[in-house]
Amino acid sequence: MSQTRRVRISIRARNDIDSIYQYSLVNWGEAVALRYIEQLNAAFDAIGVFPERGLPVPGGSTGIASVPVKSRNVFFRSSANEIVVVRVLH
Repeated sequence: MSQTRRVRISIRARNDIDSIYQYSLVNWGEAVALRYIEQLNAAFDAIGVFPERGLPVPGGSTGIASVPVKSRNVFFRSSANEIVVVRVLH
């Protein structure tokens, strides 16, 4: 059984998340914006439990993997004790 790792969100990823929320809020309303953020948070939790679900980023930085969430990709780096979400991008 996998041990849940702590998930840390980098400053750049936090900025990405803030931008996603603001864009969604303006274009589709608060309910959609909040649902999108909830889906991202659920993905972060899932990565903490099972980081192996992420696909290695070809040609990218060593150790970076990604998982899709709606129209975005969550890019993260994993170590024995924690997961660091580095970006959330299209």
